[in-house]
Amino acid sequence: MLTFVSDSLKDGDFRSILRVSAITFSKRTVVEFLLNTHSSKPDPKQEILNNIAELVYTKGVTNTSGALRVASETLFQERNGDREAVQNMAVIITDGNSNVDRDPIQDANKLKADGVYIVGILIGTDKSINEDEMKAIVSDPAELTRLKSYDDLIPFRETILKRMCTRKL
Repeated sequence: MLTFVSDSLKDGDFRSILRVSAITFSKRTVVEFLLNTHSSKPDPKQEILNNIAELVYTKGVTNTSGALRVASETLFQERNGDREAVQNMAVIITDGNSNVDRDPIQDANKLKADGVYIVGILIGTDKSINEDEMKAIVSDPAELTRLKSYDDLIPFRETILKRMCTRKL
């Protein structure tokens, strides 16, 4: 998954256009870096790629609600690099059913009401992910994709990028 994220960002213009943040979520939700963490660095793209390479996949429970709430309360805030005139997008990549905290749909609805466009990528073929719940979380059910494994993210990268970059937000 980290290769997918890094490859997706390699060609981005981080000096003037793109701002990226990352949250990991299992039992706890952790803000790995904010939208403005790297904006004043000499090479923001390399700093972001370095931070992504250091992320650790945490197995266990899936606190989707916590991640959405932290995105709303922390990430998409002006003090942390959010820009009012720029469309915000949250990409949720998950391999598990929301099973901690509260119903994530209320937190997703808050983000959407605040103008954040949410897309989702489900990893796995089993019933461990509540697809109906994820359809309610994303902004448009057509923006929900299911892949068999994390390895399938790599060849799917161009499709996902095109969908995100050409979407009229």
